[in-house]
Amino acid sequence: MLPDPTPQDGYVFKWVRTATRNVEDKTNYQKRIREGWEPVDAAEHPEMMLELSVGQTSGKVEVGGLILCKMPEDMAEQRKDYYHRRTTAELDSAENSFLRDSDERMKKFAEKQRKMVFGR
Repeated sequence: MLPDPTPQDGYVFKWVRTATRNVEDKTNYQKRIREGWEPVDAAEHPEMMLELSVGQTSGKVEVGGLILCKMPEDMAEQRKDYYHRRTTAELDSAENSFLRDSDERMKKFAEKQRKMVFGR
C-alpha cells in the first residue's frame, strides 16, 4: 500500500515507524537512525511527498506515521550477514543444549546426525 521510491544506485530503502495511532514513537525512529538508516529528503523524491512532515522529520518523505529511510547497499548486506550468522549460532546453541541432555537408553533425534545404510 506504500508507494515505492524511485530506485537509487547503491541504496536500499525501508519505511520506518515514527508514530502509531498519532502517538510518537521516538524510540523506534532513533534506534533505526543509530542502525544506519538515513531519512530521505523530500527534494530527492518529490513524487513521494504525500504529506507534510513536521518537527524532527520536517522536509522528509513521510506517510501516515512512516518515514522513508535509506541505507547504502554494502552496509545493508553486512547487517544482513551479521544477523544471519547470529541467528545460525543461536539455533546451533539451542540444538546443542537440547541434545546435551540425551540418555544412552533413548537418544534424542538430531537432524544433523543422519546415516545412510545400504543393504543389511
